[in-house]
Amino acid sequence: MEKYLSTLPIEQILLYLVIGALLHFVFHVISKYIIPVLLRKESTVALLWQRLQIVVWVVFFVFLLSSLLVANHVLTLAIGFIVLVTGWSSWTNFFAGASIKFSNTPRLNDYIVTDLVAGRIKNINLTSTEIINKKGELIVIPNSKLNKLVIKYINDAKSLNPFVYNYISKKEVLYDKLYERAINCPYFTANQAVKIERGTGNAFQINAMLIDESLREKAIDYLEK
Repeated sequence: MEKYLSTLPIEQILLYLVIGALLHFVFHVISKYIIPVLLRKESTVALLWQRLQIVVWVVFFVFLLSSLLVANHVLTLAIGFIVLVTGWSSWTNFFAGASIKFSNTPRLNDYIVTDLVAGRIKNINLTSTEIINKKGELIVIPNSKLNKLVIKYINDAKSLNPFVYNYISKKEVLYDKLYERAINCPYFTANQAVKIERGTGNAFQINAMLIDESLREKAIDYLEK
């Protein structure tokens, strides 16, 4: 055992711990003080930042594990196996949480309905998700369980993203055809009305509600095609 311990790169492990602590501090500062300011300008910033953090942490742990495996693969595999088995429930919640954050579904402030709970999402951690139900009660669901549930998303006044687009066609467009295309747009909410107002010539103004603000460009491309 002493032989195995003597081959562990203690200085390298300490270096990784310091780097990990610095990453955590930097991410915390950016998430708390910088991202809220940027969100006022661009709604996709939070999603990109969320994904960037996950990618950086994955790369960090891959390098850490690779270094330990090179130094002492037997002891590293043995410790890794013990940690993985003893904390399996926590790891499944962690991986489910990373998946939810990376895909951004469900999102903060979404009102969801499942077999277990109905309410608005207050917070999404890496291991659990906090939901406020209609009674104002805080419900905490493990992410591994939430990932397996069938979730229904309810769009209400607090989660709507207005979409107003002035569509101008180079050739004559039938109102009915444009309206049919608009109501079938996969990026508009299904439970909100789609309105089209005819302007002069082949100009139309399309009013609808987006599922998410980040889908605005995709909705425009869909209508233009």
